[in-house]
Amino acid sequence: MPGQPSGTTVEYYLRAEGLKGGVNLTQSLPAQQPETHPLSYTVGAPQPSAVTGLKVPETDGPLIGFSLQNIDATQQVKRRFVFNRTEAVHQWYHPSGVLSRDSIGPAFDPAERITHVQLGQGPFKVISVQALAGFDFDAHHVLVATVHLSYGRDPDGPGPLRTADITLTRERPQGRVQFNADAAGTLEYSYDVEFTYDPDRVVGGDGKSIRSRTFAGVTARSITVDLDTHSPLFGVQILPGHLSLGEQLVSQVQVRVAPTRDTPGSTVVLRGNGDRDVRYVLPADPATRRIYVRQETFFKDDSSVQERTDFADHELVVNEPTDAILRMTPH
Repeated sequence: MPGQPSGTTVEYYLRAEGLKGGVNLTQSLPAQQPETHPLSYTVGAPQPSAVTGLKVPETDGPLIGFSLQNIDATQQVKRRFVFNRTEAVHQWYHPSGVLSRDSIGPAFDPAERITHVQLGQGPFKVISVQALAGFDFDAHHVLVATVHLSYGRDPDGPGPLRTADITLTRERPQGRVQFNADAAGTLEYSYDVEFTYDPDRVVGGDGKSIRSRTFAGVTARSITVDLDTHSPLFGVQILPGHLSLGEQLVSQVQVRVAPTRDTPGSTVVLRGNGDRDVRYVLPADPATRRIYVRQETFFKDDSSVQERTDFADHELVVNEPTDAILRMTPH
């Protein structure tokens, strides 16, 4: 009927075979040509009565009697599906889509709206700095040399944006650090070097760390730590020269090195057995690199003193004081 929902038509027929009174009987519904003219009913179609389904007339046959009733049942089932699949996909971005925003028209100025960048430069730059020791740790009595790097300026505080340290030792004389450039793409940094010497050979340090001056605005990607350039200490090698050490003339020579005449120093004693030694002095004025040296020569019954307040050589050769010795050769 128009306006009524249609159902599903089911075609069927029944066939029963049995034995009754010693006679084989066959009963079919419909009685004539059941295979080609089956019965049918519609599932889901509205019924003319209040009875659920469709009834066919009750039939009494020689074998069985039956009636057909259709029951329509509906079940609601709740299902929960969880999506847990992940996969990598390509996402394409078109610059023209960004440029087409904000009503770009004939008055568009690319100099104000477009920034030209290069990968590997500016904020896309990874700064890598290598440091290596340009000296012999054992020969110069250096235990550790630490390169302190500072980069950029922290927008939220007074300090640098990034800090990094490269520690150099005898077993590891080189190292490397790397970090990303700041938003402005700054390509320069600052650094200083902190030295740890053998404490028995340092004069004037007072137990403080020995640090170089700060090198600012550096753009080089490799730092060679050199004692003459970075270490504020003044190294002096003390070695005997023309000396006649013995009981007859010169018995002993003492050499004292210090930052100034009135500051604590270190004394090296030469006894004539080929002694040579090295001392590292922190000058009172690192810019001039001048130290105080006092040489005292002990004779059998007397001594002689020589002083220098502006010594600036890295080798101190100790000779006999010619002005204090009178030599006579009889003929």
